Amino acid sequence: MTAIGASTPWGAEARMVVATDAGVLTWSDTPITAQMTTSPLTTGRAGEKVGTITWTAGARTASTDLVLDADIAMPDDWWRLTHPLELDGPLAGRG
Repeated sequence: MTAIGASTPWGAEARMVVATDAGVLTWSDTPITAQMTTSPLTTGRAGEKVGTITWTAGARTASTDLVLDADIAMPDDWWRLTHPLELDGPLAGRG
């Protein structure tokens, strides 16, 4: 399984993982490219879609979603109290 880590300033962590298998049939010398797009995130639930990865080989493509493997929770009240200058955007309110 391929995974890419995501973490927050308050220590919450999750990995972005490929949701389903994907395959592209090609000749041995055909170049394969990969393009990944991700959504900015502050919090999220396990299984939530956070991006897409697409492989291309010539005219053939295959895509699959990237999802979180664990929840990313909002910071607790103690972290908010001790890091007031790091609160911005969606972190400023209680999500």
